[in-house]
Amino acid sequence: MGLTRLCLKNPAAAAVVLAMITLLGALSVSRLPVQLFPAIERPQIGIWTGWRAASPREVESEITEPIERELRGIPGVTVMQSWSNPGGAWISLEFALGTDMDKAFSEVNARMQQVRGLPADADRPRINAGGGGGDAGETLIFLFLQRLPNNSDTGARLSEFAEQRIAPELEAIPGVATVDVNSDDGEPILSIEFD
Repeated sequence: MGLTRLCLKNPAAAAVVLAMITLLGALSVSRLPVQLFPAIERPQIGIWTGWRAASPREVESEITEPIERELRGIPGVTVMQSWSNPGGAWISLEFALGTDMDKAFSEVNARMQQVRGLPADADRPRINAGGGGGDAGETLIFLFLQRLPNNSDTGARLSEFAEQRIAPELEAIPGVATVDVNSDDGEPILSIEFD
């Protein structure tokens, strides 16, 4: 009741306070961003499997189709797309908003372990949380592996070591989305992307 009495005794001051509140409210509302179609990125997981010197038809029949068969029916998947290119297959899984992505990633990983019959000379499938394609995460770290002067191993053997031993250890670190091993006729370069 004290505030009501104060306003009744000083109507001009109450009107000024009310006008200031209305003005600040109108100013705040006018500065709110409004989008008819807000940009919402759906959660994604991408899978890349490389197979050098293979045609797109071979990649589709030997890699893409077995992986797609194993991934069908994963809870929360709204869209599954695949591309079979010379040298590898790319599969993208898009999930519904609100999907527990840690659980979805574990499910995809478990199902990828069940895929059988991939070509022996194909690379192991790489699962990329975030979809990949350049916008999954940010590459913040590059690691360059070099041979010691007295080491006679070839660059290919060093790349194989990096893919089989180093990359899985780095991918197990929380926050790491993917680790790519690249070698262009020399020592391998590991690029690490984060979620």
